[in-house]
Amino acid sequence: MLEIVNEEFDMFMQDVKEPSFVFGSYLDETDYEDEYCHNDIHEAMHTLEEKIEGYLHINYPNKFIVSSGWCVHVMTPDRARQSRITEGTIERCLVK
Repeated sequence: MLEIVNEEFDMFMQDVKEPSFVFGSYLDETDYEDEYCHNDIHEAMHTLEEKIEGYLHINYPNKFIVSSGWCVHVMTPDRARQSRITEGTIERCLVK
């Protein structure tokens, strides 16, 4: 799944460089559950989340939150508020 993680990270890199980027979803588990077990998918999601957080920490501190569930979500705090995500969750997921 490392190749998939790298492809999803490349998609994130293209997205985040767009000035209008406020939200993105990456490595949707439903796209891969026929080929991989959920443990492998969740491990890949964790790896992707770490890569994205590392990049954002260096290049965009305090600009985006990163969370995962059925996929890895990246969004601005304002977009998170529009999605009714609590301030506590925003603060916990904000990449500093």
